[in-house]
Amino acid sequence: MKTEYHLLGHILSNTNNEEKLKNIFTSEQVNWDEFVKVASSELMLPASFLSLKRKDLLRYLPEDLNEYLEEITKINRNRNAILLSETQEITNLLSENNINHVFIKGIAIIASNLIEDIGFRMIGDIDILIDRNQIDRAFKLLKTQGYNDLRPFNYEVKDYRHYPRQISKNKYGAIELHEFLLNLKTNYLLNPAYILKNKIYLQGIPIPNKQDSIKIAAYTTQINDKYQKIPNVKFKSTYDTLILGLDPNQEVYKTIKSNAFGKLFIELSSIYFQTLKNSDKPKNRSFKYIIFKHLSKRKGIKRSFIRSLSRYYTVTERLQLFVSNPSYRKHVLRNKILNLKE
Repeated sequence: MKTEYHLLGHILSNTNNEEKLKNIFTSEQVNWDEFVKVASSELMLPASFLSLKRKDLLRYLPEDLNEYLEEITKINRNRNAILLSETQEITNLLSENNINHVFIKGIAIIASNLIEDIGFRMIGDIDILIDRNQIDRAFKLLKTQGYNDLRPFNYEVKDYRHYPRQISKNKYGAIELHEFLLNLKTNYLLNPAYILKNKIYLQGIPIPNKQDSIKIAAYTTQINDKYQKIPNVKFKSTYDTLILGLDPNQEVYKTIKSNAFGKLFIELSSIYFQTLKNSDKPKNRSFKYIIFKHLSKRKGIKRSFIRSLSRYYTVTERLQLFVSNPSYRKHVLRNKILNLKE
């Protein structure tokens, strides 16, 4: 066990590694405070607790930590039950109005019932992919149902993948309506029309099929979250793909690995999850994978590297936006430089 990130990967692993974890817990000095920080930052505390429970290893944790993780999971379980109920209301509303839709990401994962306890997955928004010809109507319809507290963009954004977040003061989950899932240059990887056409229904809720859900988790992480530029592992996304059935023997594994985005996703994830281990010869492994694998054993250096790279790309993208987008330029001049906020 090299770092708390590696320990998190061992705990979440779907392999029979109980004996290995038992040895780590009993023979090594585990820094549980640091582990909680790492698992919390990755939104994986409930998943860690339930995985250890399935592996009958909770007795090796400090008692106060055990109680804390159980309470966090209970709170998340109750919240997810409410979100599922709200999702059912939303799908009934959209279906009654003949709006073609499919729930994606976290809410689709817990609706899939892949793990009996829905408390394992932490969820932010309720993300919904809508037929692009109906998304305006869906947005207005939800506003009439109380989702009228909007979180608009600070400046004009063209061809963005989702509409502004819609929040209801009477509901737990904010809603994001998606016209497409990636930027226009890479949208071919996740064809919205194809995902809508091939949706399935579980618990009365339309969700993508498993192959599409795996692709959504992998590609949105690499492209939207910029992990392709800034090599890192988003444990929540990787864990989603694992419980959905991603492994080297599946056709979807070969499909994802056939492009640069999916290949790097699998390479990086395999550093912490051995079931995704890359079978490529060393000469075929990407430079970013080699760098990140080296940094993964040195969490302090890794943190500094990622922070520096993130700042570089943030500044670069904002400069490009400042030059190309008059609305953003006006926003910066008015609200950032002249400080003329209303």
